[in-house]
Amino acid sequence: MLALYIFYVVGGLGAIRVGAAPRERSMRKEAETERGRCRRQEPSALRYLVLAHNAFCTCLSFYMAYGLLSSAYNLRYSVWGNAYNEEEKSMVHYIYVFYMSKMVEFLDTIIMLLKRNVRQVTVLHVYHHVSVAIIWWIISYHAPGGDAYILAALNSIVHVFHVPLLLPLGVMDG
Repeated sequence: MLALYIFYVVGGLGAIRVGAAPRERSMRKEAETERGRCRRQEPSALRYLVLAHNAFCTCLSFYMAYGLLSSAYNLRYSVWGNAYNEEEKSMVHYIYVFYMSKMVEFLDTIIMLLKRNVRQVTVLHVYHHVSVAIIWWIISYHAPGGDAYILAALNSIVHVFHVPLLLPLGVMDG
């Protein structure tokens, strides 16, 4: 799945950059003539996709934050120093959902490409998504409990507040 994602992102970047090169000169002229006018609006279907993606990520982050923290409370976890116990199924569930949420968050890159925001898809952006997915796969496969919960919970809490703040930008951005 990860290889397929990398193939699509790299292939999509290449296709957009190759296809955009001949049009770039004509677009510059068009941009010069349209100064003072509003930028072209993106298709409304794409705006709804951005809205749906951000709303889903926010709800999923809230679900994970609440689930991880309530499981940690019920299992009497402290902030650090919790041993991994293979019998703890509730924590395993939320860590696995957190790992899978990283796959859902890959879609923001696809959305950027659909919006032709190629400059936002940097090597650092792709590296971040790929490395986070690999790290959380290792955690969810080998030790989905113990101290792993605190990082997943903190990340989920940040995303609960972070994604809605970006929602207007994602809808209005061209």
